[in-house]
Amino acid sequence: MGVKNVKIYFSTDKNMPADEIQVNVSAQQYSDEVAHLLAYLDHYTPKDPVLAVSTAETIHVIHQDKIISLEVYGAEIHLVTRDQLLLTRGRLYKFLEKLSHQFIQVSRYSIINLDYLQKLETGFSGNMTAVMVNNAKINVSRKYLSNLKKQLGI
Repeated sequence: MGVKNVKIYFSTDKNMPADEIQVNVSAQQYSDEVAHLLAYLDHYTPKDPVLAVSTAETIHVIHQDKIISLEVYGAEIHLVTRDQLLLTRGRLYKFLEKLSHQFIQVSRYSIINLDYLQKLETGFSGNMTAVMVNNAKINVSRKYLSNLKKQLGI
């Protein structure tokens, strides 16, 4: 039987260093859910709100909340923001490591910002298509669909 109720409390401790946060997890007993939560917290690292992106001539500093999607096309990554398209090189998983929790990989070649997801439509052969607020359509492969649904709470 899974956990049905999680309560979160905050308290201040003037004796703690300013750059430290202490998290305590309490439960009736140690369970798989507790182990999963502890593993998640153990891997948590705060993300920088900006991302440095190198293009052919420039290094752009982009606020993450302006990024709509990243897609691989050949050897290039197309980084789409609200007002520009940047072409860069690199590994998609390296970008994902730097991005905050609102970003999710939806295929081997694509990452989307959930804040800009407008809807999901049924695509070909069981795949889904993510329709973004800029009307871009991004393929969501079956391999990544369950994680996307989990992030969306469905």
